[in-house]
Amino acid sequence: MWQKRSNILILLAVVASLLLGAVSCENGCEQMRESFMHITFTGSTSRSLKGVSIDAYGRKPQEPADEMQLQYSTTKFTKYSDIELELNPNDSIVAFLLHFDYQDYGDNFQANDTVLILYQPNGRFLDMECGCTVDYEIKEIVTTHNLLEDIQITDPVIHTESGINLELIY
Repeated sequence: MWQKRSNILILLAVVASLLLGAVSCENGCEQMRESFMHITFTGSTSRSLKGVSIDAYGRKPQEPADEMQLQYSTTKFTKYSDIELELNPNDSIVAFLLHFDYQDYGDNFQANDTVLILYQPNGRFLDMECGCTVDYEIKEIVTTHNLLEDIQITDPVIHTESGINLELIY
């Protein structure tokens, strides 16, 4: 009888310590858990960007596969060295509409380009304190070429410590 009670007490102590540990996990994680795609812009010598805004289109899990909705829209960026964009872990496709204000040989112009990115989300366990995160792998990119001349994939794996993933060349 005593052994049965001690087993129950030990089991309760383990459950209590796990529950207390779970509560402290939320505050104890010091690692970054969100993964952002980092994009940089590189231009020709005659063109200079004056502003870029981005509309991102994606799907929600319950939407039909052929419908993409506006997920977020940015205001104009005036610094293009590194733009961070968050991907949806429940999807595998995202489309960006880029609005460019640029100057070419002193004249002002506007252009739009569309970038379609196919990616694969991959869950990854960090540790007991932080839990899991989602990394992404870029599988394919399709783009228009109104201002963009090329897109270079510099790092196809998007994770919490990623550097530049895409270089957009205009």
